[in-house]
Amino acid sequence: MSNMKTMNSTPLDSPENIKSKERKYNSPQEIISDIHLNYEKQNAFRTNTEPVQKIKDFKQNNKVISMASNDHNSIESFARECVRRHRKGGIFSKKKTLKSMLVHTKKPLKKPMISTISDALLIKESVACFKMIQIYMGDRCASPTSSASSLKYSPFEQSSLHERERLLINLINTCVTLVPLRDEVLVQIARQVTQNPSIESERRGLELMCSLFWYFTASNKLAMHLQAFLTSHRNPFTACVRRKFEQQLHRSKNTHSHLFCRKPHSIEEVIRVLKCVRTKHVGVFGETLADAVCTTNCDDVDKHLPWPVVLLTKAILEPRHEDREGVFRCVGDMDDVHKLKMKLDTISPQDIDFNSLIGRSCNSIVKRKKLTDDHDIHVIASTLKLYFRELRESIIPTDLYMEALDCAHDPKRACLFVNKLNPLNRSTLIYLIKFLQIFSKPEHVRHTKMDDANLSMVWAPNILRGPPEGPVSVKSMMNSATLYERTRAEMSLVRTLIQQFETSNSII
Repeated sequence: MSNMKTMNSTPLDSPENIKSKERKYNSPQEIISDIHLNYEKQNAFRTNTEPVQKIKDFKQNNKVISMASNDHNSIESFARECVRRHRKGGIFSKKKTLKSMLVHTKKPLKKPMISTISDALLIKESVACFKMIQIYMGDRCASPTSSASSLKYSPFEQSSLHERERLLINLINTCVTLVPLRDEVLVQIARQVTQNPSIESERRGLELMCSLFWYFTASNKLAMHLQAFLTSHRNPFTACVRRKFEQQLHRSKNTHSHLFCRKPHSIEEVIRVLKCVRTKHVGVFGETLADAVCTTNCDDVDKHLPWPVVLLTKAILEPRHEDREGVFRCVGDMDDVHKLKMKLDTISPQDIDFNSLIGRSCNSIVKRKKLTDDHDIHVIASTLKLYFRELRESIIPTDLYMEALDCAHDPKRACLFVNKLNPLNRSTLIYLIKFLQIFSKPEHVRHTKMDDANLSMVWAPNILRGPPEGPVSVKSMMNSATLYERTRAEMSLVRTLIQQFETSNSII
């Protein structure tokens, strides 16, 4: 026992422990007791170190999760991938931080913000666009020799009538012509409304962004990031901007409207758009049927129907001397269609001349022109189809889509199916079917060459809309035979309703 050494509390891998492992034992009991002692020391070491390591791992994981949650679909995550960091000044100066590139500035922009813009013309125009944005927001005054505008006054002065409208037209024309600059301009405006010290300047920036959404929208790459930015912005007016932006996203998804962007027809049109933006009116196209129902100063028929449907259908039924052949099948001039659409979108029931514009209560002495008077029948018919196609929810909801196809070939079930719709959708569908029944009569078919089969083929995609893309629908729609059968069922349902549905009680 005299040769045994006392075990101390040194680390397990210390030279003393290594030396103790090489010692000689006098009996088996000493070996067993030494093993038990080492086992207890190892357990004590693990017990003391594991909580510390767990805390470190927890903090690290929380940091990663927090960064992911804050950056996912934010304007900062888009900037890290696509925004070019500019230098502070000088040849050897450091680059600006990404955070400083995304906050309001009164300094001019020397280069585009998005790194993919490298063409000389695009670089020049992007710098000019940022200058126009600053002038519009009141962050700088337009010089008399400015190429962006020939304005001489600040946008906030009363003498600068229509200055902002002209600036807006210049921005829209530039972005419509040069597609890569659309995202660039939207990112520039997002920067100028971030940490803006002036409430008025911030409001004008959001007003400008909302006005641009009337003519084009962001690319798919920027869309989700911009939507997250608008959702988290502090200004209450952002709710209206986000609603218009989401409306455009919905329209581009269902109708591919982003493929056709046009320039403003006149400064009067831009004035009407700005009026709608300031009154938080987002239009009737791309909204629900309920958003277009006006119950003031109208008869009992119009009170339960969307006013664009009533206006356009009555305009089509008016006696005209023009060629009516192929109505609904022949597409009207798209520029005129969007011009009429903009007219309908930029008026609201609050306007003084609203009823006269839609032909409700015209003065018997002074005959005022309606919105549809300057357009031919094919433009009006195309606009009517466009209204139904762009609805936020189709007139036959997607949750009833499969049930509608099941009863397509059974006239009795198809007529009973209409009663399952909510009152507004039901009354609108009955009104539309009554309208199509008038066109399917022989006296009209003789001029239009559009019988019930042709009408059902044209109108089925506008009345029914398949379920949104998902794992189940994508799998079924991949089969071309299934797609063909669904298309035939849609046409059959509309044709059955035109032929069999009783609409004698409906007035048109």
